[in-house]
Order: sequence, then structure tokens, then C-alpha cells
Amino acid sequence: MARPDERRASLPYAPLESYVCWLLRRDGFTPTRLLIADLLKINKETVRSMRIRNQLTPYRADFLAVTLGVHPSFIWGDAWWEACEIDADVDASLAERKRLATNARKRQQNRERKKERHAA
Repeated sequence: MARPDERRASLPYAPLESYVCWLLRRDGFTPTRLLIADLLKINKETVRSMRIRNQLTPYRADFLAVTLGVHPSFIWGDAWWEACEIDADVDASLAERKRLATNARKRQQNRERKKERHAA
């Protein structure tokens, strides 16, 4: 999990809803939460939650865009690529911290084994 000081990537929900509403209007429908949910293949409470938070992770944004048959950059433009960079940087930082912690744990285990061998 990311530390609080690390910036996690997020994308706004509004461009997605604008695109979905455009699709619905183009096909002659009046956009409703139920129709938006149906088109995105999620439930209407998830739509409500996304509207309130107005934030999507790059993973969720990718899933929803692909569900609509488009690449996420078509909906979010350059913000999509920036979010991917931020997420990649944070993930790399987390991986490095995990690697360091694993190495420290292994060194500690080796010291304890040496002590046990010398004590025996």
C-alpha cells in the first residue's frame, strides 16, 4: 500500500460520463443512471459512487473505456498517460521498498542462524 505522502494516480469520472451520455443521446436515449450503468456493465450504485467521488484509478478507467470499445486516452486524453506514469513511479517505489525490506529480513535471519550455530 502506498504511503500517504505518495501521489496515487486518479482520473476524473466526468469525462467518462460525458462520453457515455453522448453515446446514449446519439442513439436516441435520454441518459439515466441505469442506462449509463448498463452501457458500462456495472450497477447503478457504482455509477452513483463514481459520480460522488469523481475519481477513477487508471485500472478502473481502462476497464470502463475498453468496455465501451475505446482506448482510455480517447476519453481522458493526455491525463490518461500522465496517470499511467504516476502509477508506474509509485509502483516502482513500492517494489524497491519491498525488495529492501526482504533483503533486511534475510540478513536478520542469517544473523540469527549464525548465532544458533555458534551457540550449539
